[in-house]
Amino acid sequence: MYEPSADVFERAKACFLDGLGSFQAGHFAQAEQQYLASLALLPARASTLINLAATQLLLARPDDALASADAALGAEPDSPDALLHRGNALAQLGRTEEALAAFERLLAIDPTHASAWSSRGSLLREMNRPEEAAGAYREALRHGAAPELNAYYLASVAPTSAPPTAPAGYVAALFDGYADEFDSHLVGSLRYQGHRRLVDTLAAAAGTGPYRSA
Repeated sequence: MYEPSADVFERAKACFLDGLGSFQAGHFAQAEQQYLASLALLPARASTLINLAATQLLLARPDDALASADAALGAEPDSPDALLHRGNALAQLGRTEEALAAFERLLAIDPTHASAWSSRGSLLREMNRPEEAAGAYREALRHGAAPELNAYYLASVAPTSAPPTAPAGYVAALFDGYADEFDSHLVGSLRYQGHRRLVDTLAAAAGTGPYRSA
């Protein structure tokens, strides 16, 4: 088994942390290059591949995101974050049944994964299965998903007495941090209706920051 030197490990870690900082600042193209630089030093590292997949989703490149998520699953077959990004990539590619299977596999591993429930709800909504979508959004809320955002999603499939209003944070998330890649992101979001998964993916990926030593 390949054991990197301490120097290689620290350089790869530095690239990873630079990528995480760029990602959190909304500089997704830069983050992608920094994650790739980290992987050039330490290939097949699950934590880096997971973050790379999240970044590629936000760059509206689901094919690349799927490849990165699958590579992460090759290293960690039961990784919830890798399965989440795999499901979101497949959904953006229109491979809805495969996407649904990815979310269901994730939820079999971790039934409390709020982002998976939310993404599953968005997919079921796109598949014109509103009752199941509503159930998924309720589970997302029960397990701690962003309450305002997921209540808005829920109201879109389960009619309420008043029309749902998009929460301010939801609107802001569509535009903040897009200075470098606004045009391509806007096209990607419109084409894939990916705005619902954008926030969930961002939140999920932000939790994969620690650079594990094993």
